[in-house]
Amino acid sequence: MQRLAILPSLDQLVTHDQVRLGYEWMTVTLALRPQGGAEPAITSGCGLSLSIISSYGCFGFEWPQTGASTVDQAYAFLAGQAKECLLSKILRHDAPQMDFDGSCEKLLIELAHMIERPNPEVQEAQLLRETYLQVGALIEDMDDDLCDDHKWELLTSISSLWDVFPDGLEYFKTNGPSYRRKSAEAFFDHLWSPYMDAKIKSQDASQALSPHHD
Repeated sequence: MQRLAILPSLDQLVTHDQVRLGYEWMTVTLALRPQGGAEPAITSGCGLSLSIISSYGCFGFEWPQTGASTVDQAYAFLAGQAKECLLSKILRHDAPQMDFDGSCEKLLIELAHMIERPNPEVQEAQLLRETYLQVGALIEDMDDDLCDDHKWELLTSISSLWDVFPDGLEYFKTNGPSYRRKSAEAFFDHLWSPYMDAKIKSQDASQALSPHHD
């Protein structure tokens, strides 16, 4: 059996910020490791760790070297990181997921076009109208707590859809951004960007008030 090893903590500067904006919130923990340490291979240069717990989820970032040696410099470094760069770190293993709303819109548009075709047979026209109404009613009553894949399974259980589209319904199935991507993008727009703006403005104000030495 392997033995548990608890390693000594590395010397580091740590800051915590509690941020609230309306009903949205986050806790930001920044750890800046100065040069040196017990494990030079890991701590050479100034390593920066950023841990975030928020109403949009948990996110973590690690930079082995930043060139920053103070907390102010670390925040200046973070302010220079593009949103897409940080998103790419969060979504490295992310994959698109089923977009139920987009798939339904595509399906309903096709049904509407088929209904509007000139001179349809009476039986076909009735089938199309009934299917369109049935699909619309099921979408309206769909439980929002279900995942998109489950919603699509319920929708495609309507037997008349298979009469209208005997070759299958895969054509209408549309992928969209994952829930994690939506949450991460909302996090950056609603919390991270305002937080960084406020942080940099606060640092600029502090520097303007501090005495200057020749």
